[in-house]
Amino acid sequence: MVLCYHLIISGADLAGVKPDKHAELYALVYDARRFVLSHRSVIEMAPLQVYNSALIFSPTKSVIRNLFLDQDQTWIKILPVVEDWNLLLQTLEGHSSSVEAVAFSPDGRLLASGSGDRTVRFWDPTTGAALRTLEGHSDRVQATAFSPDGRLLASGSHDRTVRLWDPTTGAALRTLKGHSDWVMAVVFSPDGRLLASGSDDRTVQLWDVRTKVLIREFTTKYHLGRLSYSMDGLSLETDREKIQLGLPPLPHSQTLSQLSLYSLDETKRWVTWNTHNILFLPYDRRPSDFTVKNNILAIGHDSGRLTFLEFKSDFNLLVNPLVSAKTTVHQ
Repeated sequence: MVLCYHLIISGADLAGVKPDKHAELYALVYDARRFVLSHRSVIEMAPLQVYNSALIFSPTKSVIRNLFLDQDQTWIKILPVVEDWNLLLQTLEGHSSSVEAVAFSPDGRLLASGSGDRTVRFWDPTTGAALRTLEGHSDRVQATAFSPDGRLLASGSHDRTVRLWDPTTGAALRTLKGHSDWVMAVVFSPDGRLLASGSDDRTVQLWDVRTKVLIREFTTKYHLGRLSYSMDGLSLETDREKIQLGLPPLPHSQTLSQLSLYSLDETKRWVTWNTHNILFLPYDRRPSDFTVKNNILAIGHDSGRLTFLEFKSDFNLLVNPLVSAKTTVHQ
């Protein structure tokens, strides 16, 4: 069953189905994908409920629901009126404590989440399947980051260490020790040769990824929550200050790729597109951490859940800055 709906989900991309050339087929494949993602847990736990629960709680105008409408059970006298698919792709459950960090792999085929339950989990963003759980940290995992080539995952923890993992096998490769307080952020350089870790001890440490040796340490004025490389790789930026690394510039081919236009505002109450507020997040949907890959936003929650939001890839507020979120995100 898992294989079947994985093929349905990926089928549209493989077949090159275009909405302008294959309208009916595109509508069917798109609706089937949303149907499977929304009812994944039902399909896996109780497959026969596809003809009861999954169909009944799908949108009234769903192509799949209407194709199989005659399969509805007659003992249900009044069917619920369900609005169209909303922009929520799926909610992933597995962590037993708050999700503190989320990161997409460079190719977007893997999502890593770090949690207060001291574990890192790998997920398949396409199917929502839990792939692997990494154990080793002795305290909550606060930060996660993939190397630019996707061959390493770094995790920072309240246990004052940074761990390096092999995303393919889940093997623990090395534990980096040097901070005297919680590690709050980790980030790889654009060329993948260096790893920076920021801590509540008000230092940023720079590690050589190949030798796993600490090569430089910088003192910060403030406690930091976020850490990122500049586009040219010459500096690191924290929440409130910039750290000049004093390193030679990177070749043009090794600079960071174009960032997604989607993000969250500083209050984490709004999803933004090119700094425009387009979607207000209810209180129970606000993130403990988030990450963006192209037009997909992954949000970690204090509940231990992960939420995926997918937007239109051709969204253009420059054409009509007053366009509503309802008409510009996947339903």
